[in-house]
Amino acid sequence: MKKQRKIGIVMICAAVLIMGIYVYFNWIRNDTEKTTVVSTLSNGEENIDPVNDMEMITPEMVDSETTDPDEKSTSEAWDGENVELDFSINTSFKDLGLNEEVLSMIHHDTDTLAEQLQLYLRSSYDITDITSVEWDGLCTVDYINHQVGLTFDIQGSQECGLQCIYNQTEKKWSFNMLGGN
Repeated sequence: MKKQRKIGIVMICAAVLIMGIYVYFNWIRNDTEKTTVVSTLSNGEENIDPVNDMEMITPEMVDSETTDPDEKSTSEAWDGENVELDFSINTSFKDLGLNEEVLSMIHHDTDTLAEQLQLYLRSSYDITDITSVEWDGLCTVDYINHQVGLTFDIQGSQECGLQCIYNQTEKKWSFNMLGGN
């Protein structure tokens, strides 16, 4: 009787483990299909598209293909640095309510998170007037892939949930909209 009970417990544990692995890999597959990657390249780093691993087109490349190099332009050439955004980044969201443990996992880079979070919402969902960003208090850590997952409730022209995943190795953020009105 005890032997049958032990075998039953082992079978239940194995079934739960297999189901957990299946759910995890299904979540990863679905998550990568819906995720937009935003690069955190800084000046001097190589301009590589993280999604397609292709070289990004720069204004100089377009300029060299469409105009004659001997031809003088009547407009001022773009220097690649002075870009005016058609909306302003709200710098009051830099804190985001994260605790010290989470901040250390994301290399204390809340400036980049706040900026890219707002750029993602603006470019993907036209959410511009963000009034509050509230962290739900949970942090998911994937130690194998060196990723930290955070979820925020966004209040603005639309209300939604936003999953933010930080790749600690590449120091890049990716975002996934969880729902909205």
